[in-house]
Amino acid sequence: MKILSIIIPAYNAEKYIEKCLDSMIYSKYIIDKCELIVVNDGSTDRTSEIAHIYEKKYKNITVIDKSNGGHGSGINAGVRIARGKYFKIVDADDWVVTENLENFIKKILLEDTDIVAHYQNNVYEDANKEVVKKVKDIDIGRHYYMEEIPPETLLGLSNVCFKTEKYRINNIKIDEECFYVDIEYILYPLKYMKDFIVYDDVVYCYRLGNSNQSINTYSMYKNRYDHFKVINNLLTFYQQSMEAEIGDNIILYMENVISDLIKAHYYLYFLNKIDYSDIVDLKEFDVLIKQYLGLYNKSGESKSIRFVRKTNFHAFRLVMSIYRRVSAKKNG
Repeated sequence: MKILSIIIPAYNAEKYIEKCLDSMIYSKYIIDKCELIVVNDGSTDRTSEIAHIYEKKYKNITVIDKSNGGHGSGINAGVRIARGKYFKIVDADDWVVTENLENFIKKILLEDTDIVAHYQNNVYEDANKEVVKKVKDIDIGRHYYMEEIPPETLLGLSNVCFKTEKYRINNIKIDEECFYVDIEYILYPLKYMKDFIVYDDVVYCYRLGNSNQSINTYSMYKNRYDHFKVINNLLTFYQQSMEAEIGDNIILYMENVISDLIKAHYYLYFLNKIDYSDIVDLKEFDVLIKQYLGLYNKSGESKSIRFVRKTNFHAFRLVMSIYRRVSAKKNG
C-alpha cells in the first residue's frame, strides 16, 4: 500500500505539467512510497499526451482522461481511485520541493492522524519573489483533536493530506462544473475527521501572479455566480454543523474561513465595473448573509463593507471608486 496518493487535476496545463511531475519522479523514494494520479479534465492541448508519456515510463503514475467538469470533478475522480493511506492535491501548474516531500513522507509513515499538513511556498511570478506560508497558531509536530483547532489558523487545499478511507467512507464530494470549490474541499471533511498534525516541511510551491488563474479579480467577477453558489453551499453546511454541535472552535474556524469568502464576494464587486443590477444582486446577497449573524458580523469587520451596509448601499459607488483607485495605484 502506498502511503500517499497525489492527485493532480489538469486542464490545458501543457506548459506546466512536466515541471510538476518532474518534481516528484526524480526521487526513487517518492516513486516507491507514492502514487501519482493525473486527472486530465478534458484538456484541448497536449496535457493528456504528455501525461501518458510519463505514465508509460513510471509505474506509479496513472492518468485518467475525462470530459471537462471543473477542478472539483478532477478531485472527486482522483479520490475515487486513490489507494494511498493519505491523499493530497497538487495542481498541474504547481510543483513540490522534492527533498522536502521526501522528508514529509518519512514523517507520515509514522502517522495515523486523520489530517496531516505541511508548509508551502507562495511563488509570485509577476513580482519574482517567494514567501513561505506557515500554518498560524500551531505547534509543529503536536497532535491536535479537531475541536482544539485554533480559529485563526488556516488549512488550505495545497497544504493538507486527508486520510483516504475516512474521506471516502463519508462520501465527501465537492461541486463540479464550478469555480472556487477549494473551501468546500477544506471544510466539508472537518466534521468527520477527529485529529490533525502539522509539520514545517515546505513541500508545496504555489504559483501566483498568473493572469490565467481563476483567482484574479476580473475572473472572479466574471464567474461571480459560481462564487455565490459555493458560498450558498457553505452556508447550508455551516448551519448543519451548528445543529450537529461539532465544537465551538471548529465553528469559529468555519466562521473565519467562510466570512473571508463573503468579504471577497463584496470586493469583487468593488473592484470591477458594474451596473445597477449588480448592486441589486449584492443587496440581496447581504440580506441572505444577515440570516447568519456570526458570519454577518465577521464580514462586517471590513470597514468598507460596514460602511456600505450602514448607508443601505447608497455609498456603494463611492467605495467602488476608492477601491479601484487604490488597486490601480498598487498595480501601477
